[in-house]
Amino acid sequence: MHVIQRILPYFIGLLTLLALSYIISSPEHEGKVITGSDTIQSSAKIKQITDYQEKNGERSYWNPAQFGGSPIYLLKLGQEKSALHVVNQTLRKAMTRVWYHFFITGLFMYIALCLLRINPWVSLALASAAMLTTNVYILLVTGHFAKVATLAPLPMLVAGVIAAFRKDYIAGFAGTFLGLAFAILLLHPQMVYYTVLGLTLTGLVLLIKTSMEKEWLHLGKTVGVLVFAGILGSLANYSHLKSSQDFAKSTMRGGAILESETEPEGLTWDYAMSWSYGNLDLFNLIIPRVVGGSSQEAIAFESGAFKKWSEDYPQVAQSLKTSRLNDAQKNTSLNPEVIELPTYWGPMNMSTAGPMYFGAGLWILLVFAVTMAVLHKGHYGLEVLALSLGAFMIILFALGSNAEGFNEYFFNNVPLFDKWRSPSAALAIAAMIFTVISGLGIQQLLDVEYRKSLKPAILRTAIIGAGLFVVFAALGSEFFKFATGMPGASEAGYNEPRWVDLRKALMTTDAWRSFMVSIPILGMISLLIFQPKRKELTYAFAAVVGLVMVFDLVSVGNRYLDDYDYVEESEFLADLAPNANDKKIYGIEGENRQGFYRVLDLSTNTFNDAIPSAKHHQVGGYDPAKLRRIQDVIDSRALFSPDVLGMFNVRHVILQDGQLLSFEEDSMFAQYVVEPKSAWFADEILPVERPEQEIQALKEPNFQHLNSAILNTKDFGNSYTVGSDTAGSIELVEAEPNRLVYKSSSTEDEFAVFSEVWYGGNPDWTVKIDGKKADFIRVNYILRGMEVPAGDHEIVFEFKPKPSGGEITLSASLLGLLLVLGGGGWVFYQEIKEKA
Repeated sequence: MHVIQRILPYFIGLLTLLALSYIISSPEHEGKVITGSDTIQSSAKIKQITDYQEKNGERSYWNPAQFGGSPIYLLKLGQEKSALHVVNQTLRKAMTRVWYHFFITGLFMYIALCLLRINPWVSLALASAAMLTTNVYILLVTGHFAKVATLAPLPMLVAGVIAAFRKDYIAGFAGTFLGLAFAILLLHPQMVYYTVLGLTLTGLVLLIKTSMEKEWLHLGKTVGVLVFAGILGSLANYSHLKSSQDFAKSTMRGGAILESETEPEGLTWDYAMSWSYGNLDLFNLIIPRVVGGSSQEAIAFESGAFKKWSEDYPQVAQSLKTSRLNDAQKNTSLNPEVIELPTYWGPMNMSTAGPMYFGAGLWILLVFAVTMAVLHKGHYGLEVLALSLGAFMIILFALGSNAEGFNEYFFNNVPLFDKWRSPSAALAIAAMIFTVISGLGIQQLLDVEYRKSLKPAILRTAIIGAGLFVVFAALGSEFFKFATGMPGASEAGYNEPRWVDLRKALMTTDAWRSFMVSIPILGMISLLIFQPKRKELTYAFAAVVGLVMVFDLVSVGNRYLDDYDYVEESEFLADLAPNANDKKIYGIEGENRQGFYRVLDLSTNTFNDAIPSAKHHQVGGYDPAKLRRIQDVIDSRALFSPDVLGMFNVRHVILQDGQLLSFEEDSMFAQYVVEPKSAWFADEILPVERPEQEIQALKEPNFQHLNSAILNTKDFGNSYTVGSDTAGSIELVEAEPNRLVYKSSSTEDEFAVFSEVWYGGNPDWTVKIDGKKADFIRVNYILRGMEVPAGDHEIVFEFKPKPSGGEITLSASLLGLLLVLGGGGWVFYQEIKEKA
């Protein structure tokens, strides 16, 4: 009976999170999918290899559909070797996509808080809130699923560090191993990197304190447990970490190839600091529309802000309502009850999808926890201080260029820091740590014997926490200009007084809203302080605080992800369906022959749009981690040379106005592309010694791709020769994403050039001539070339990467899971034994 009583709260907690996440994702259970821009882009980017996998049952790690071809899924290469992958996939396949991401966010936070021995009902309330932060909604609607998944287990890593320093070594190992191993597995290393940096500072503070107390044995055990768990968690992902490392060397993140570039090894400062959070933006953690919300904020006509504003601008308000209603009648995917306006006016001069609001309720709990730590020092106070310093450091990372000195130092001196962009994403990690701090604070309140000594803490919390909302509500409209710096906004009239007044109304109403949320939270904390003997208040506290925070966060989250952001899957796929130009190309080339030609689509944002990749192989596309060599060819403008487009086998060009030009169909085509081919025999080899000379040779007016092969002799030597058989031929006869077959015929030995991207990050492309292994090299800076013997031959290129270290990955993941299960079972047995 005692066993059931012991596990019942956790079982209820699990079911509650499962049910809540199911309800939040309800449109998915009707067969609908999210239509976010990045979701569509991601689907378009991989559509051809996904179709190939569904048809053939084989995964391709090479994506030929964009940028002339590039590796894809390499972050996942080797995942299947991990036992953790099996656990994750079992859960993932049992749930729909959005449901899964909401659920694991709540689940991992719940486990983390329970590892820290926080009351299970309080843990449930906080985990429910963590699951519903606005950041999760926004990341899901924009298609950043990997980021949500990676953020989810990181609270366990935080809990592991704290537990280990508490001498709870089993919980310390479990949290650290599971948190790190799952976070690495789930494919967004940037989030793991920032978290580890923040926790390094946290751990350093705790380590110094432990050293000052001269608890050397405890210190040794703690460091040993954390290091062992960290190493094991990393080794549990060794195989795909190694593949990712090899891949990164050949991408934009791997450093410059051209010496003329001034870039460091990694991303440039300006590019890396894109989407840096502003100082004022930080307040949207607690007041969602303090700086207007998003670049296209959905404002409900029945909201307090809109009603207040419409009193001053009734005609404009009515015009907006009428316009939206008309648009919604034409397009059923539009919500007729809201209007979308560019109300964001914060310091980020780039589009933003919305605030990272973690809740006014959590803010009050956080302020109380920190205030209590200041008043009541000791081990609890030290934990809060250490975690707060780590969170503060991560906030500075999120500020990016707005904390220039701090981040520039890390950018130039700390390994890997220059590999990441969009630092604002780090703020989600700080919010996660704040949730853990809040949990520690509530548990400390429950554990304090003389709670009335905490009266000063609740008073200061009310003044600081709730008082800040009053300041913004009452005085905020007088402090700021409310003018947006977004490109084109002023020209479009969005800094006119009427829109400025709307932004003021948004700030004021949301500030009062946050204040109203804070009242019941303050009230429940006060009850716990002034009625310390009533134990049933703990349940009431968890229930009221949980419900208030859930209601608050869901109502804000629905501004950014509601039923109208879901569409039928057939409608979603319609965005990837062939248009008139695509059908013309199919008519010329034939169906399912995308591997035999490429398209240059100038009617889109050519190098930031993957939609054409769903239908053709293109030289454009979308990928923030493109191969460095294709980026160099684009940046140098060499790509737009007619001969360079010819060597990429571009047989169709779509102009900016949508006009289609096709090889041998339109006379104007030759102005853009010269003689596109999939392979050819070169007449001469042009030797150069440096990458800069390779690029320059491509740009020379007299470069003819069918005649000359540019060879870097420093990299590949100069022992290659060409033939002179003018009747010789080589052609592509079979094209699959990871397999290309050519037929060649010549009376002499020849040097062939292939219109395929050379990839040097991992020697996984192999070539065979008549079944015998051969060698190929890089020519023309980015293509493949090789000697072909005289006669008739079959040349086969295959891309079948084999992850290394599979045994290490499997062994480490199994050992880690066994230790966690064994340790957890031992602790549970001991607790039951003590209660018996």
